[in-house]
Amino acid sequence: CGSGRPHMLYSITLQLVRPSIIAGMLLAFILSAEMFGVHAVLGMPAGISLLTTEIYRVMSIPPIDLHQGTVLATILLLIMGVAMYLQMKSHGLRGYSTVKQDAMPKIIKLGRWKYFTLGFASTYVTLAVILPTFVLLIRSLKPFVFGNNSSLHNLFSGWSLQSYSSVLSYDLAMRSFTNG
Repeated sequence: CGSGRPHMLYSITLQLVRPSIIAGMLLAFILSAEMFGVHAVLGMPAGISLLTTEIYRVMSIPPIDLHQGTVLATILLLIMGVAMYLQMKSHGLRGYSTVKQDAMPKIIKLGRWKYFTLGFASTYVTLAVILPTFVLLIRSLKPFVFGNNSSLHNLFSGWSLQSYSSVLSYDLAMRSFTNG
């Protein structure tokens, strides 16, 4: 008579919807982790410190500690990166799509605009993603990047993980990682 319903549910249905479930979980995690407004309105008055509200607190409420704020923001960025990596790893090299013949995407030949479009897209990615991430990382590893003695040599010297050590030993910051 064939396999039972539980076996069909696990071996067919759940395998087909797994990518959607994982993508939905990742999206919910990322949106909840980056959501500041709700955390600030509900959590801060109750004394609940989350990572986003802790970043806000150290960067806007005196005494302002920009260095600790950039370290916390870098940690948030790393958490998001790990979540996205795990999501990509869970999908592996398998393809999960059901496409009709007429629903295939059409390739647009750009002709002489190909290199202009590539340059525009590369510039956008560099300015919107790579450069801000690089600045955030540099700022988190170095307490003062520019000052009276600014030079390119000074930019790449004096890096330290001291800020990460102090943030990870700070009780309120650690509680914000666990939403406690």
